[in-house]
Amino acid sequence: MNKLWKCYAQCVKGKRHQEKNMLCQDRVAYQQKGNRQAIVLIDGIGSTDRNIIAGERVAEYIAGFFLDQFEEIMTGNEAEIKFQLMRQVRRIIEALTIEYKCSEQEFGSTVMAVCICHDSKQYCGIHLGDGIITYKDSVLHVMSYALNGLDAKQTCLTISETAMNKMKLFRGNIGDTTQYILMSDGMYSYPVHRQELERIIDSMKGEGMIAAKEDDRSIIGLACEENSV
Repeated sequence: MNKLWKCYAQCVKGKRHQEKNMLCQDRVAYQQKGNRQAIVLIDGIGSTDRNIIAGERVAEYIAGFFLDQFEEIMTGNEAEIKFQLMRQVRRIIEALTIEYKCSEQEFGSTVMAVCICHDSKQYCGIHLGDGIITYKDSVLHVMSYALNGLDAKQTCLTISETAMNKMKLFRGNIGDTTQYILMSDGMYSYPVHRQELERIIDSMKGEGMIAAKEDDRSIIGLACEENSV
């Protein structure tokens, strides 16, 4: 069995949610199955703490989807993969609207995910809405920027009609990559500088604590390290 990569993550509640006595609306998930590992980051936009219920359920579903359907995702039709994924995400949200008798607006979020397979040396992932996905070989690269660009007030969510079309799907070989990192939009500032991203990632890997700012801040990554378990 190949050595698994180390997973590290943090979620920190922003000052706005501290003032409203709300929980951090970001949620991260990690799952492992055999020689596959999946990480997910959800950035919720609900006005109440009910949003984190959807965030947790959607994150766990997406992680499991990538682990169970890895071969199909790598070789299948992109539109069909995104349709299958979003259909179940919408079912999760619809069930919550019935359970809690409220609008789907309470359960919307952005989504990022990456899954790696050590047997095939391949990866796949998705990105919907805000946040940044990075990877590193000899240097740090941005795999995917936020869909909203510089406009933090406009994004695409799991409840958006255009979610399936705007979701980005990634597939490829791991090659010389040694880490994949998902960061919520609260983790960085515009314009995005590689040095800033590297400082954040190095601090996380050194088990440094993220400082609270206005927005919730979350990061989750997979790293190939000698002490991986």
